[in-house]
Amino acid sequence: MRYLTNSVLTLIVLAFLNSCSFPKGYAVLLWSPDEIHFPSGSVMSIKSESKIKKRYTLQKKSYPTPLIIPTWKAAFFKSKKKANVFSKHYQKFAPITAKATHIGLPIRKKMDNLSPIVYRLGDGEIIKVLNRSEKEVNLSGFKDYWYYVLTIDGTKGWAFGYYLKILNPNIITNINQRKSDIRSLINMHPVWYPEYFYTMVRDHQIDLSRFKETYGFFPYPKEHYFLLRLPKIEKSFPYEALINLGENRIGTPDLRLELELLGKNKLSVFFIEDGKTQRRIFSGVAINVKELTEREIKRRNAQFKDLLDLGEIFENTYYGILKIADDQSFLWTGYNQLTPTLIKEKAGNVGTIAFNVFPSKDISFSQTGIITFLFQALPQHVYFMYQLTKKGVRLTYLPAHLIKDKILTALPTHPFIIFFYSKIQEVSP
Repeated sequence: MRYLTNSVLTLIVLAFLNSCSFPKGYAVLLWSPDEIHFPSGSVMSIKSESKIKKRYTLQKKSYPTPLIIPTWKAAFFKSKKKANVFSKHYQKFAPITAKATHIGLPIRKKMDNLSPIVYRLGDGEIIKVLNRSEKEVNLSGFKDYWYYVLTIDGTKGWAFGYYLKILNPNIITNINQRKSDIRSLINMHPVWYPEYFYTMVRDHQIDLSRFKETYGFFPYPKEHYFLLRLPKIEKSFPYEALINLGENRIGTPDLRLELELLGKNKLSVFFIEDGKTQRRIFSGVAINVKELTEREIKRRNAQFKDLLDLGEIFENTYYGILKIADDQSFLWTGYNQLTPTLIKEKAGNVGTIAFNVFPSKDISFSQTGIITFLFQALPQHVYFMYQLTKKGVRLTYLPAHLIKDKILTALPTHPFIIFFYSKIQEVSP
């Protein structure tokens, strides 16, 4: 009975051990067959190993399906700590593959032109780059790096880079990299301004809240980072190297930033914001933002002066008295008839005037302009089209839903008009 009990206990222990998925080691992917779910350079647990078939079954915590690969496509480590150290070093080469451009290109045992040949590449054969010599060397007048590579049958060795074409994705912005690539074209411009800047300038509709010298995409090649600054967005993207993601497209290894050159002066920027991929277009065409800003401020001041020239006090029997001052502030009293349809309750009586909304080019606009009253107590923006006359100013109310990004997109279907008479005009002889 005692023997039976011990046997049962032994079976229970064995069953428990078999049911527990203790890793048999750790693998760093050298050449992944699935870069989307299992990128090269990833550290994975070894679930099982087939010595006959020479295969690993690997498991990734964040992905339910295991990966089965030949053992030569991964580097084995007993401890996870050592695997992580190797993975960190390997990251700069993890995305790099290469293609032989010369038939019979030798792969050698060491970085030496006289070292034994361990493999010869076929013309166009794809290999995986694992490492690279620190400096370029000169072999019979040909200057390039030695690359430590992995072939399609698992052979490892050193290949001279002169007859290798580095393929996508590949590191193209190493600190010592040649400057005749997309990175150089991007860095040609100290700043890439948002494309909407140029639309504003073209249409004479400059929104000063979104048109600033500090907004744009800024490359800092010496410091090795990019800066993206837009209204409500500011992000920094440091890098040691960038990877090629396709024709005229590069990105950071973590893919937090992707850049696509759409032309000599047009750049598409992809980045992650609130868990979603965002895209913004920038232009490298030089514009004088400071001068254009000053010009727009001057235009707005001129509009206010034209209004002020009619007088400082305007009155309507039903909708109150409107007083304006030189500093573009206003005092509006007696507007009870407009509450709460046009002006919200508790909006107060004071605020500032702005000329910061523009009519769309797609609508027929015959007014003097668009005026904004910003009530300070709430705050609330109240918009009107306005027309200056000899006797005062005619205001046509604009519902807020007709205005998008400071552009009046449509005219009101049922206009509500208020005429304010100038008190100066009333007393004029």
